[in-house]
Parts: sequence; structure tokens; C-alpha cells
Amino acid sequence: MKNRSLPLSWRSALLSIPVLVTIVTTVLLWNDLRRQLQTAALVEHTYQVLNTGELLLSTLKDAETGQRGYLLTGQERYLEPYQSALGKMASAQADLRRSTADNPAQQERLKETDRLIAAKLDELRRTIQLRRDGNLAAALAQVSTGRGKATMDQLRSVMQQVEETERGLLSRRQAEAVRQAHRTRLVVLVGSLSLLLMLVYALVTIERDGAHRQQNEKELRETERLLNAVLDSLPVAVAIADPTGRLVRFNPACDRVWGSAPRSESVESYGEYIGYHPSDGRRVEAYEWPLSRALRQGEAVTNELYEIERFGDSKRLIVEISAAPVHDETGKIVGGVVATADVTEQVRAEQALRESEARFRQMADNISQFAWMADETGSIFWYNQRWYDYTGTTFDEMRGWGWQKVHHPEYVERVTERFRSFVEAGEVWEDTFPLRGRNGQYRWFLSRALPICDESGAVVRWFGTNTDITEFRQADEALRRLAAHNSEQAAELDTLYRTIPVGLTLVDSELRYQRVNEAITSINGVPVEAHLGRTIREVLPQLADLLESLHRKVFDTGEPVLNFEIRAAVPQGTAPEREWLTSYHPLKNENGVVTRVNATVVEVTALRQAEAALRELNTDLERRVEERTAQLGAANRELEAFAYSVSHDLRAPLRAVDGYSKALIEDYSGKPLDEEGQRLAGKIRASALRMGQLIEDLLQLSRVSRGQMQLGVVDLSALGALVIDELRRADPARQVQTHIESGLCARGDARLLRIALENLLGNAWKFTSKKTDACIELTSLPHNGKTAYRVKDNGAGFSMVYAEQLFTPFQRLHKATDFPGTGIGLATVQRIIHRHGGQIWAEAEKDKGAAFYFTLN
Repeated sequence: MKNRSLPLSWRSALLSIPVLVTIVTTVLLWNDLRRQLQTAALVEHTYQVLNTGELLLSTLKDAETGQRGYLLTGQERYLEPYQSALGKMASAQADLRRSTADNPAQQERLKETDRLIAAKLDELRRTIQLRRDGNLAAALAQVSTGRGKATMDQLRSVMQQVEETERGLLSRRQAEAVRQAHRTRLVVLVGSLSLLLMLVYALVTIERDGAHRQQNEKELRETERLLNAVLDSLPVAVAIADPTGRLVRFNPACDRVWGSAPRSESVESYGEYIGYHPSDGRRVEAYEWPLSRALRQGEAVTNELYEIERFGDSKRLIVEISAAPVHDETGKIVGGVVATADVTEQVRAEQALRESEARFRQMADNISQFAWMADETGSIFWYNQRWYDYTGTTFDEMRGWGWQKVHHPEYVERVTERFRSFVEAGEVWEDTFPLRGRNGQYRWFLSRALPICDESGAVVRWFGTNTDITEFRQADEALRRLAAHNSEQAAELDTLYRTIPVGLTLVDSELRYQRVNEAITSINGVPVEAHLGRTIREVLPQLADLLESLHRKVFDTGEPVLNFEIRAAVPQGTAPEREWLTSYHPLKNENGVVTRVNATVVEVTALRQAEAALRELNTDLERRVEERTAQLGAANRELEAFAYSVSHDLRAPLRAVDGYSKALIEDYSGKPLDEEGQRLAGKIRASALRMGQLIEDLLQLSRVSRGQMQLGVVDLSALGALVIDELRRADPARQVQTHIESGLCARGDARLLRIALENLLGNAWKFTSKKTDACIELTSLPHNGKTAYRVKDNGAGFSMVYAEQLFTPFQRLHKATDFPGTGIGLATVQRIIHRHGGQIWAEAEKDKGAAFYFTLN
């Protein structure tokens, strides 16, 4: 062979190449692993800084939310977020300073954040204290100045600079970690393959030159020395096997990786090695080891990961195994070589990086804000879970610029144009707009996006958040409205205080006047200026004992004193005495302690005089009412006697007409009185009967409008059933389906309510006479907080155009030939219902029935 002709020095030089490769590979691998561990630690540190910054802003926002809730309600429970935030704030600030201690620029920015946070907390504390002191207007005025908002804007700006710096570091460190991982794999792969090729070359050369061993003994010893040196210096475990699988050579790294492993004599004995597949944790069988596959199947295996147990101490390692068969000139497998690299630290570093990334994802999915990332053009390629939970969308819908679908149509064009301009400029973007939720409702969000740059300063991606500010906007708007309302109320109160014709005073716990109006000066004759800052005894000594006792009672009990009359000659020295009606109301602070008393003073001298005159007038009026009542009673009795007389006098001739016409028909039946005569006599009798019924209905209408009502609990269900039973007996041939709701009770006059039901149910019976499937109901239903009773039928009905004529006497909506009647019944029902303090109305449709409703009070 050609290699045999090489002089020993050339062979030595050739075999020294693996030694150099091993040394270089070891140095590079060690440096890469060290740098990779450092980079992973830096990435984790950057995430910690970002999380702490988000926590700081979120905590301060919680404090502000608690303050807004307390200002709006005045209830201490709304301060729980504020108190909780105070407890977290100092710890978050300390964590942020500690985690950025290695960055002087960040430390300078944090000094400014500490100052702004202190200013914001001081502003929150002052407004809360003002609210506690009962000075809501001053607290709202302080909020309305906008200084608190300006402080928060400055703080967000500084924290944005801190975040931008950390995002830039994070991007560079993540990119560096990826590059280092690729470089490490490349170094291991290239170095291992180079060594394996050189070793295989040496092994094949030695094995094939076995027949010439005596001639080349010196050369072989030199080769073996160099080969052993190469194997001994390799950082990976290398073993060489013959075609049967017997391990014929190892390097020292095998013991470092595998421990005191057995020297297997065949492929079948590889089952002694303990290893697990990382994918499912299943133990590796003898035939599955890479060297076994290389010898049996001629498979070249590259960089397969396994978890192994060292022999001797059972320590677990993660290794990367490569194996290849060695062929002779004919292609026959004459051996195999396997290399095992301990990549435990490298894999754990990569795992730590993945876990760090997973923690970031988990944090992003669980923060209260929506989070997203976009490429350098602004096309979004990732959202956190909060986004999908709120919008109810999928990534395929939202990919790129799909977020425009959930924006409010009135804002989407402006937002898109503004976002594109900021992306092109590479500047921090901030905007507010509404987004649509999965329920179709819109909520307002504050959105911010930060550019993440590479080492050259070029934008490589964008990181953005959306914070729900709907409640904050509502609270802010409510505060503005409340402040404006309070200002209006204060102005109105001041105007009222000055113009009201009632004397008003405000006295503190030392019984000194804090405020009085002009009206009080016309009462006690003391100018306004002479009241302020002076005590009651100094201003009104002649009434001091009485006024001081009244005010002290309010201070001591916390209860008002109402309508206390004072009679005195005030101003002092005037005559005669005058009378005042006074009331004293406590004004309390948040703790329920009375701090001031407000008094109202109304002069009632003229009122008392008018009351006396009114009493005299009432006495005279009562006497006149009694006289007129007696006269009205006599007139009613006369009217009743007249109605009886009229009905008696009208009925007498009607009875005579009826009797004679009946006798005429009966006596002359079949006699000279012809058919036309009999028809006319019949009409005379029918008219007389109708006249009699009309007189009876008029008398009933008159009676229901007069007479004393006998009130009690009336069972309307029983009355209705009784009326229906009477109708069935009077007309037994008809088949009518009826439904009367049970338990219908009302307070009223049983006699009158029976008349009402007789008319309503009688009308329903009459107007369903032409229906084969007639149906009548008596039920109830709620109506404007009362119970409405309903009589419903499916009869002839009527047009609602004529509904107003229903309850007018003698007004009929149907021909008498179709449905007989006098037109008095519904007028009678209306008077009965009105006498019970109720209302009656109807709903109907022609040929589809009618329903009459009535209420009783």
C-alpha cells in the first residue's frame, strides 16, 4: 500500500494532527461551554429585571386604583389595593436596584424613578387624607390639576428607557446564546469526526499491515504511541471494536464518561450498558446502541442523545454518541468505532435557556396585560394567551396585521397609520383605543410597543403590551364629573346660602359661628361680619342658654333636633315678641364624629297668625259643610223617590200597553185582525218590553252610583262561577268552554262586583253565540304593580277605533238584530269599577274576540 512506503517521520507527523485537533477542540469546547453558561445566567438576569420593572409599575397602578376607588366612594375597603401596594413598593424598588447594580446607566435612571415614585405616593397620600378629613372637593381639585398623571407619565418614560435597555441586552444575549450553542455543536462535530477519521485510518492501517508487523514493528510502536497519545488526549470517550463487537481499544475518557464499564466481548453483551432514550425514557436495548447498529447494519450514527448511568456510582449523564463502521477495500465491515461526548452541562445550559424562555412565556401568558411580538416591519408573529382569551380568536386569524379585525371601525385606520409611522421611525409607540372582546363588547386599552435592536442599533423586533384601562377611564371620567358636579354644587350652595330667605348658621364644636347668611341678619339684627369667629353667647347673649343647649344636644347625641319653636323679642329691645321655627342638623366626619352643626331659622310669626285665622275659617267651613251635607242628603232622598216614582209611573202604562197588545194578539188570533195587524201588535209589545228593560237598566245604573258600599274580601272566582252557572241554565243548548282562575280575591262591595261580572261575562256569553267553539276566561295578571282582572272571549270582537265609545250609555258597536241589548251594561260596569278606585279598559280585534281588563284599589 502507498502508506507503507511513507517514512516514519511522515507517519508521525500525520498522526500528530489528531493530537493538535484534540487540543484545539478541547480548548474551544471548554471556552464555549463557559461562555454559554454565562450567557444563560445573563438572560435569566435580564428577565428578572424586566419582571421587576413590570411589577413596580403594576404595583403603583394598584395604589392609584385604590386611591381612585376611595375618592369615589369614601369607603375604607377600597384602600386595600393602596395599602397592599405600599407594602410591595419598597421591596420592588430594592430588587430593581440590586438586579441592575452592574449597570451604572440603569442605576442613574433608577434614582429618577425613586424620586418620581416618592412624589406619586405623596400625592396619593395627600388626596386620601383630604378625603378622610371630609374635604372631597379639595381632593378632587388636586386630582384635576393633572400633576399626578404627569408624574406617572414621567415614571413610565423613565421605566421605558430602563426596559428598552434591558430588551436590547436580552436580544443580544439570546442571539449570542444561540450562536454559542451552534458553535459548540459544530466544534464537537468537526473535532469528533476528524479524530474518528484519523483513528479509523490508523486502526485500518495497523490491522491491514498485520502481516508485515515484523518489518514495521518500530513504525507500529511509534504509530501506537501517537495513537494512544491522541486517544488519551481526546475529551470524548472513544472505543474501537472488531467485527464481532469485541471492544479492542479504549481511551481514558471512557472511564471518565462510563466509569468502570465492562469490556464487552460481543454485540450481545452491550445490554450490560445502562442507557435511556430521552424521548420516552425507555431503556436502550443491546441492538439499539449506535456501535451495534454500525457493526450489524453498517449504519453511520451521528450525534444521538442518550441518558446513561455510569458504572460504579450510577451517576446519570447526558451524552451524545456517534458511531461508524470501518470497511476494507471490498466494503466488508472489519470493525467499528464509537465516540461518546459528555454534553450534560451543554444540554442543561440549553435546557436552562429553554426554561427561561418558558418562564417568560408563562409570565407573559399570566400577566394582566396582553403581550405580543412583531418583526422589524411591524408584522406580529406571537401573542400571549391573554389576547386569545379576551378576543376569542386564533393565531391564524391574528397573524401579521390580523389584529385590525378586533379594532373599533372608527379607530382602526388612525391606529394603523400611526403604528406604521412609528415602526418606520423605530420609535417607541403608545396609543389608546377600544378592542372588541369575544362577547362583542368593546373595552379601552393603553397600548405600548418598544423596539428591540441588535448590536448595530437596527430594529430586529418589537415587543408590545395592551393594558385594559376601561375601569380607569370610567373612574377618571367619574372623578371629573364628580369634581365638576361638586364645583357646581358648591356654586349652587353658595348661591342658595346667599339668596335663600331662610336663616342659616354653621357652628363648630366651640360654638363659634363659621358661616351665616344674609337672611339671619334680618332675623336677629346682627351683621354677618359680627357673627364670624364669635361664640353664640357673644352674638346673642339673651338667647345663649337656650341656643347653646340645643347645639350641645346635637354634638352629644349626633341626632338632629327638628322643628323647635323659639319665641322672643329679637333683635334685642324690639317689641312685640316674634316666633321662629328652628332645626339643628349634625355634620359628621368619616369616623362619624359630629364636627359642626347647621341650623335653619324660619320666622313663623305671620304663619302662626294665619294658622289661627285658618282655624277660625275651618270651624266656619265645617259648619257650612254639615249644613250642605244635610241638604245634599235630602236632595238624594228626593231624587231616589223621584226615580222610584218615575219608574213606577212609566211602568204602569207600559204594563197596560203590554197587556192589551198581548190580549189583542191572543183574543183575535184567527179573527178579522189580519196578519199585518198581528205583526204591528207584536212590535208594540216588543217595544214595551224593550222600554221596560231600558228603565230597569237605567235604575240599576242610578243605584250603582249611589248608596253606601259594604267593603270586604270578595271571592271573584266563586262569583264568576256562579254567573257562568246561571248563564248555562238560561241557555242550556249552548256548549261553551269556560276557564275561571282559582283564588281570585279582591277587596270591594260584593253586590256591585257581582253586577260587574254579570255584565262582563254576560256580554262574553252573548257575543260568542255565533261561535261553535266558544271560549270564555276569567283570569288575572300583573299590571303596573297591581293585579288586573281579565274577562276574555273569542267572539265577535270589535274595531279598536271605536273603543272610546264602549263605556258611554246607549252606545252600541253591533246591530240590535245581531246582538240584543240596551247599551247600558258597560257604562254600569265602569261606574262600579270607578267607585272601587280602579280602572277599566278593553282590547279587541274584529271577529277575533275581546278582552276587558279592570283593576280595584
